[in-house]
Amino acid sequence: AANDGVAGGCLPLVDMEVPEVKLQLVSDHPIAGTGVTLPALSMRQLRRVGATSTASLDSPGSEPHHPMSTRLFFGRQEVRDHVPRQITLTPKGSEASQPLMRFVSRDLLAVDVPRPQPEEKTDSLEMAT
Repeated sequence: AANDGVAGGCLPLVDMEVPEVKLQLVSDHPIAGTGVTLPALSMRQLRRVGATSTASLDSPGSEPHHPMSTRLFFGRQEVRDHVPRQITLTPKGSEASQPLMRFVSRDLLAVDVPRPQPEEKTDSLEMAT
């Protein structure tokens, strides 16, 4: 992504440096009790900051993005791609059920992953002259 280059003294974040954390989707929707399996996503499947606008997360009181980290996002796109289409909601005053993704913000969750810092070379008596 565009913001993953060497910047501010940080090395680029590569997939091996993104923690292999599984995010299990859970729901109390009635369909979840019928044996429909909700997926688990890896943090490596989340979108990076260069792939999206952050307008829905840039609200008063939200934490600013740290320049020495890479921000990963979960939101509407991931719900569309991973949540079973049978999970729907019925808006108030409406008869027709709507897909869950219509009720999820573009960017619902942001995770900042620190980028590795380059090793500093220190002088020692054992260095070459």
